[in-house]
Amino acid sequence: MFRHIFLIIALLSPVRLAQADPIETLLKAAHAGDFAAVEAQIKDAPDRTAQRDLVWALAATDPDTVNFTRSWVAAAPDNATALTARAWSLYWGASKIRGERVRRHTWQPLLEEADRMYGEGLSLAERATRIDPRFLPASDAVILLSVVTGRGEASLVELERIMAVDPNRHSLVLAASNLTPAWGGSVELMQALCSYFAGQVADVSDYSPDICLAQAILRGRVWGEMKDKAILVVEPLADKKYLERELMGLAREHLLPQNAVALLSDRLKAEGRMSVYPILAPNKDLLRMGDMPDKAGFATALDQDIAAATLAADRDPGDPKTLVELAELYEIEDLFVEGQVLHIPDPTEAERKEIASQLADLRKWRMTDLDVRSRRLVELAPRSAAALDFAAKHVLGPSTDPMQTDRWALSALTNAAIYANYQEIQVGQIVLEAKARYAALRERMAAGTAPAYRDEKLDEVYLCPYVRAVRIVDAICAEHEWGVNTCLVDSVWVAPSESGLKNTLFSEVSDRGACKVEREAPVEDLLYEIVELQPLP
Repeated sequence: MFRHIFLIIALLSPVRLAQADPIETLLKAAHAGDFAAVEAQIKDAPDRTAQRDLVWALAATDPDTVNFTRSWVAAAPDNATALTARAWSLYWGASKIRGERVRRHTWQPLLEEADRMYGEGLSLAERATRIDPRFLPASDAVILLSVVTGRGEASLVELERIMAVDPNRHSLVLAASNLTPAWGGSVELMQALCSYFAGQVADVSDYSPDICLAQAILRGRVWGEMKDKAILVVEPLADKKYLERELMGLAREHLLPQNAVALLSDRLKAEGRMSVYPILAPNKDLLRMGDMPDKAGFATALDQDIAAATLAADRDPGDPKTLVELAELYEIEDLFVEGQVLHIPDPTEAERKEIASQLADLRKWRMTDLDVRSRRLVELAPRSAAALDFAAKHVLGPSTDPMQTDRWALSALTNAAIYANYQEIQVGQIVLEAKARYAALRERMAAGTAPAYRDEKLDEVYLCPYVRAVRIVDAICAEHEWGVNTCLVDSVWVAPSESGLKNTLFSEVSDRGACKVEREAPVEDLLYEIVELQPLP
C-alpha cells in the first residue's frame, strides 16, 4: 500500500540532472571563448523567442559568462551581436548592484555605479541597432536601458522604430511594462502604447490592447484595481503560451482563478511539463490539508521545478532571486513529505522511520547546497542587500561555535542595512534575527549542546546589536509616511516599540544596565559602518 511513498522519496532525490538544451550548448561555446560558434547559434535561432533567450543567457552573473561578453566586444567592437550581449551583461550586472528597491532605499554609491553601467550598456545597444537595425535583442536593450537611465522618450522612439520594422508583441510589452509609475511613466501611458501598437502586432494572432495592457500591468507589478482587471483579462486565455510568465506569477501568488489553473495545467501536461505552482494555486495550505490525490504526480512536478531552479542558480550564481526560488521549492518539498507522505495516511512505524531517515538525509543535503550557493552569492554580489539577507539565513558555520556563525550573519545584515539605505524593513531584519538567534543559543546552552558563553559575550554579539537596531528602527518609523505603528509592524512585527514596553528583551537589557551606548547615544551616532565579512570555515 505504501510502495508509492518510497517512490516519491526517490523522485525527490538531490541528484537532478538537466537535459542538454540550446542554452547549455551556447554557454559551453562561450566559456570556451568560441565567438564564431556563439554568434552562429544566435543568428540561426529558430524564432524570435529562442534568439532572445540565447542572448539573455549571456547576461548571467557567472564570471566566465561575464568575461566572455567583455572579451567578445573587445575583439569585435563592430559586431552587433557582441555589442548586444555585452549591453545585456552590463544591464544585468548593474541591476544586481542596484537591486530592486526604490532609489531612496538604495545606497548612493550603488546607484552611481549602476547608473554608469546602465549608461555604458545603452551606448553599446544603440550602436548595435545602428549596425543591425532588425536585431530584436539589441532593440530590446535600448528600450529597457533607456527607461532605467531616465530617458523614457528615447525608449518610446526606439519602440516606434522597431514596430515599424518588425511589429512584435515582446517589444511592445517590454516598453509598456517598464514605463510604469515607478519608473517615471504612468498607467495612462501604458494604455496609450497598447492602444496604438497592439493592433500592429504580427507574431500573435488576435492580440488586443486589453491583452497588452494586462501583460504590462502584471509584468510591471502594478497593484490594485488595475491588477484585478488584468487577471480577468488573462483568465480565459490561460492556455496561451505567450502568457505563461504572467500566469505562473499569478499562480505563485495564489491569485490565478480556478478556470485559468485548469487551462494552464492542461497545456503544460500536453507539452510534457508539470509544475507545482498551478497545483498549489487554489490553496497555499494544500500541502498541510487532507490527502493529496496524486502524490506521484506532484512529486514529478516538484522535481521538474527544482531541476529548473537549480539550473537557473547554476547559470546565474550572483542573482539572489534564483536562490530564493530554489529555497522556496525546498520548503515546498519539505512540507510535501511531512504533510502528504509521512503522516497522511499514517504509515507503519517501520515505514515512518525509513521515510524520516531519508527526509533527514535530504534536509542535510539541501542545507549544504544552500550554504555553498550562499557563499558563492556573497562573493559575486557582496554589496547586494538581497544577497546578504539571503546568505545570513543560509550560510552555515562551525557547529562547535554557533556564536561565530551568528556574528557573521548579523554582520551581513548590518551591511545589508547600509546598502538598502536604512530601509526600515531591512534594519528590522537585524532586530528579528538577533532575537531569534539569541533565544536559540540560550536553548542550546541550557541543553548543553553549545558552549556556556559569558553574558558579556552574549551582549556583544546579540543584545547590543539588537538594541541598536531597535533604536534605529524607532527613529525611522517616527518619521515614516505610513505612520509609526504601521512602520513598526512591517519592520519588526510589533507595535508599539519594544523600547518603551516592560517585559521585553529590550527592557531586560536596560534593567541590567547593559549596552549603555546603544541605549543612550544619539541615533545618528548609532548608524552603521560597513563590516568586512570574512568567509566562515
